[in-house]
Amino acid sequence: MIKHIVQPGDTVYALSNRYGISPNRLIIENELTNPDTLAIGETLLIVYPKQTYIVREGDTLLSIADAHGVSWLNLLRNNPNIADREELIIGEEIVINFEDEKNYSISVNGYAFPYISMDVLRKTLPFLTYLTIIGYQILSNGSIDNIDDVEIIQLARDYGVASIMEIFTFTVEESIENNAFHTILHDTALQDILIRNILTTLRSKGYYGASIDTPYILPDDKYLYVEFIENLTRQLNREGFLLIATLLPSTFEVATGITYMGTDYAGIGRATNNVIYNLSYDWSNPFELTKDALSFQTITQAIANASTLVPPEKLLLGVTSIGYSLILPYIPGTTVTTFINHTNAVNLAREFGIAIQFNETNQVSYLHYSEGDLEYMVLFKDVNSMAAYPDIIRKYNLSGISFWNIMYYFPRTWLLFHSQFDINKVLPPI
Repeated sequence: MIKHIVQPGDTVYALSNRYGISPNRLIIENELTNPDTLAIGETLLIVYPKQTYIVREGDTLLSIADAHGVSWLNLLRNNPNIADREELIIGEEIVINFEDEKNYSISVNGYAFPYISMDVLRKTLPFLTYLTIIGYQILSNGSIDNIDDVEIIQLARDYGVASIMEIFTFTVEESIENNAFHTILHDTALQDILIRNILTTLRSKGYYGASIDTPYILPDDKYLYVEFIENLTRQLNREGFLLIATLLPSTFEVATGITYMGTDYAGIGRATNNVIYNLSYDWSNPFELTKDALSFQTITQAIANASTLVPPEKLLLGVTSIGYSLILPYIPGTTVTTFINHTNAVNLAREFGIAIQFNETNQVSYLHYSEGDLEYMVLFKDVNSMAAYPDIIRKYNLSGISFWNIMYYFPRTWLLFHSQFDINKVLPPI
């Protein structure tokens, strides 16, 4: 696999000749929506097929997979352009496998809201182990909100992806001292009600398990929370369900190494089946400074620390696929961060005729431009920003990776991980 940073004068056809790969494969694997105009500084991935097949009359995805001894899901990973259509085209080239060797298996989780585009979901599911669906809010009486998630649970099941019910307890509108979960932790009867409601939803909707997300625990609730997680894990496991605890350290925690007193990493790691150490943006707090503002060395140290407290075989590294746009100057507690995806960031670079730059210290791509009398900074995740994570996963022997979120399709990131890792499946595809 080769990573290429687009330079002035680069074209798809020039790069095709330079790297000895067909222009069509370059367009497909990088999903170039405007191949005639590449953005300066844009990162492309070059991968070389080891075996290909030309579609003939009567061929289907399953027949090609069977004939070559591979799974149909692997064909979808290698050929994402066929994931959202029903029929193959006679004469088109199908990649059976790539040259890159894989010697490590990972679990991959992706967060999605129920209103995700079905086309985006179909293209993404082959790359996932778990689909975590957002979300069920816990109320102070032990009840949980209901959401319309049946359709995407069934679609995930068709692709052998295990759906995870995300449960969250705190919203930015609540005060920390009075959040609903604090009340529940001090009332075992309410805990019993909550666990019954979780189990009822898991059974009735066909979930594989649950993920509980509690960004902040009061210091006095530290051990009560671990006891609750132990109890919840025990009751879910008894009925064959998985429990994942999501830890969402603040930017302050990651930057200083000071963990909030209410978070018992080791206790939570012992109590639950898996832990997602989520180094993404705090979606409930638009005023928090993005972790992309921290040095990558700081991020790596936080991961190293977490891997000593939580068994690495249980730990999934949580990263963001979302970019952020800021109006400068940045004022803590005042400046609102807005979201931007990779495709829109690249289109923005084209529109304003500016080069995408890369901050080596932070390992993040960015745009810096002005419009009218406003100055903007756009920090975003492209494959250049993601390139260091496979090595981190291997270095710390982590269980896998979790993406916040998968509401848009990011083919280069999926190619980056698919070319280096086998992706675990806990369910057989239908």
